[in-house]
Amino acid sequence: MKNISEYERFFAFGCSFTDYRWPTWADIIGNQIDLYYNFGGAAHSNSLIARSVIHANLLHNFTENDLIIIQWTDILRDEYYTNGIFRGTGNILHNTIFDTEIELENMAAAYYQRDYEYITMINENLILKNLEFNFISMSRFLSAESSLPFDVNQISPYRKFQSVPNFLEECFQGDWNNSNSVQVYDGKETIVDRHPDCVEHLDFVVKIWPSLIDKMLALAYINQYQGILSKGLDITRQGHIHDKTKRMN
Repeated sequence: MKNISEYERFFAFGCSFTDYRWPTWADIIGNQIDLYYNFGGAAHSNSLIARSVIHANLLHNFTENDLIIIQWTDILRDEYYTNGIFRGTGNILHNTIFDTEIELENMAAAYYQRDYEYITMINENLILKNLEFNFISMSRFLSAESSLPFDVNQISPYRKFQSVPNFLEECFQGDWNNSNSVQVYDGKETIVDRHPDCVEHLDFVVKIWPSLIDKMLALAYINQYQGILSKGLDITRQGHIHDKTKRMN
């Protein structure tokens, strides 16, 4: 991958690991380029992420001078339409719409196949357009990390993208409990937020793309927010703590 200064635009896609209350890997990269587009969103499913890539291309017409990075997420997610937009549901295991274990097993296997097909479609489409793009993932790509209620060995052909870099293994050694853990007050209680903090996001960027950004500029950027996170975050008073005016969509 080239240095960020050699690209005209940067497009980022993903779930809350891409767009969150504090700067993510995408914001760290986007802070060093004039034209930065972030289509990430909390609880986004892989199907919603895939469609956001297609939507962004229809709006902005990707070119060979663009950098495109897509962060895929957990397979057990869906979305619903409300107030004019599609919103992610988060993990279906945390929902009550599945009545039996058999139904959940069948749905999980179907979601696994669905997401692989969406991701394959995006991969092949971007290759055909001769675009520079990278895939990363929240956890091990299309894996059983989320304790899927079926044998993944039965669908081993869907492991084509298993080498995609992911936060769980690259930053947390396979255990979310190894995260720096931001203390977040939600109005009722203080909870532990396992999303990567600014330092962990920067570590990920530098590890995966060592020549992409200016690390000193990135450190200066995240330091203004990391101090806030180290003291804990009251989300009843603060939504996003970072300035989003530089973003476009």
